[in-house]
Amino acid sequence: KKKKFHAAAAHISKIKEKQMNNGIPQLKELVFRYCNHGGSSRGIRAFIKERLMKFAEKNSHVQMQTLNKNGKHPIIIGKYICGNEKVFDVKNCDAIDVLRVAYRLRDMSGRKSKKFEKAVYTWRPSIQGYWDSDTDYQVQMMNDVQSKNKEEDAI
Repeated sequence: KKKKFHAAAAHISKIKEKQMNNGIPQLKELVFRYCNHGGSSRGIRAFIKERLMKFAEKNSHVQMQTLNKNGKHPIIIGKYICGNEKVFDVKNCDAIDVLRVAYRLRDMSGRKSKKFEKAVYTWRPSIQGYWDSDTDYQVQMMNDVQSKNKEEDAI
């Protein structure tokens, strides 16, 4: 038998990564590297002064480390229990953006991202049919026809 191409499944680009795997938090340590004098580190310095303690209290399973490297742009390094590291640049970001990056690193699994190159084929395509850009319009037309038929039957 010939396999049919399932168009909807071909658009899968990324598996959603989770914060935990089997109930074990994947992020082990966060390192905040910044400069005391540089303007590009203004946001991360504000984050460390204002928000780091609250973030650390909410995420007590993660070790927090601040690293002062003068003359370097600010970065956040996430170290995971699988041994991988992910680095995010927070140059010229404000404190809220730095917090978002910290939460993003916390929510990642630490695994390498996979690229899906092969299309997905299936023996059992959807019984609802393939999606079409005119689907909503066709449903509306069917409802209009049914309501007209009911009106004609009532007369």
